[in-house]
Amino acid sequence: MRNIEEKYDLDFVGSYGEILYNVKILIAFRSYSPMKVDRARELVVACTEEFLKYINESEELRQYVDVYSSTVKDVGVIIYGTDENFSQIYIACVFLSRGNIQYYVNTRRSFKLIHEETYEEGLEIVKQESTLRNKTS
Repeated sequence: MRNIEEKYDLDFVGSYGEILYNVKILIAFRSYSPMKVDRARELVVACTEEFLKYINESEELRQYVDVYSSTVKDVGVIIYGTDENFSQIYIACVFLSRGNIQYYVNTRRSFKLIHEETYEEGLEIVKQESTLRNKTS
């Protein structure tokens, strides 16, 4: 996970096994940079793609993974954000589970879901935004 930490300026929080959140394996990170939905989407999609590649290509993980060819429905990714002022402008948590991405803000008392999309929808938006950025560069 060190490559994901360095590449996206995230801190690895931990990994969890099968039962939690109904996924086979979940990884969690913390971002100390404020994230709005577009940045949170970019990060969770990028981390998911790299994590799936690692799981599916890693010889050392084969002995621990029941299904060798893992998909987005088999993994979970959580990225905790920062919003110390509880402004509800910045994402406090973005969560991928069972092929869906959920975006939460912090309301002082709890997290509040503000947006949800399938992973495929999020991936398509990231690809479109990347194409637009490349055209204007």
